Amino acid sequence: MMKGASLREWETQAAGPATILLVEDEEAVRSMAKMFLERNGYSVIEAESGSDAVAIWEKKRHQIDLLVTDLIMPGEFTGQKLARRLQCDGPDLKVIFSSGYDCEDFAESESDYLDLESNFLQKPYRLSSLSQMIRELLETENVA
Repeated sequence: MMKGASLREWETQAAGPATILLVEDEEAVRSMAKMFLERNGYSVIEAESGSDAVAIWEKKRHQIDLLVTDLIMPGEFTGQKLARRLQCDGPDLKVIFSSGYDCEDFAESESDYLDLESNFLQKPYRLSSLSQMIRELLETENVA
């Protein structure tokens, strides 16, 4: 995912205080992203599956500003199903999707629901790309 991250990428500024629910089944990817996000001023709550994320959401939904989720995960929830489930309770929840697969593979099946092109990071992604997308989504929320 974040192979060859430069020191400069670790110095990105957060858009402001925010809590991110990070859902990723690959422990190494999740740990690296969590470390990067926390180092950049975000609070991070991690989950290794969609069902874990739902349980966390039910307890802490009012603290969570953004969901970063893998599209393909083991279990009953894909990233898209997870986002839909959480947005039923919190329609303003911002979402970033990631996958090792091309977003076109997903857009065909559920293009009416998600604009994957604007909220999608292809793995392996650069930490700076993740940070930039988070800032853009959170700044959009703050302007509204």
